[in-house]
Amino acid sequence: MHERESALYADIQLHDDGELAWHEPRTRPSLFGPEESDALRVINAMHRLGMLSLAGLRVIASVWSGTRFSDEQTPRIAKALTQATLEQMEAAGLIPDSAEDRDVGTLHERWQLPMYELQINPTIQTMEELREAQVRMLNNEIGGW
Repeated sequence: MHERESALYADIQLHDDGELAWHEPRTRPSLFGPEESDALRVINAMHRLGMLSLAGLRVIASVWSGTRFSDEQTPRIAKALTQATLEQMEAAGLIPDSAEDRDVGTLHERWQLPMYELQINPTIQTMEELREAQVRMLNNEIGGW
């Protein structure tokens, strides 16, 4: 769980010694050399496709803002919205010649459904409860070693 979240999220982490440290998603080791996290792949693909320009962001907003995401939405809907976004970007001439074919594939495979409609409520837990939860998650990841 920690490895997955570390690859996805930028965060300020509090170490056991009380030291605060900035954490950013970065490449992770692989048998074939360092590999970008999915989050970095998506944002880099969006950048190369011109989606992070003001005009590109307006296209994204116009396509995606009409959909309210809930438990009933499926990845198929997100893929259709992604395709519609790319088609509108192309029609408006916003995709630079320097964009790579693999960028389109990256978006279709890795761009997640928005989670802003999820109801996430804070919980108050003691440090001991948090450490116990860490141990349980670690045991689940490594098979109870």
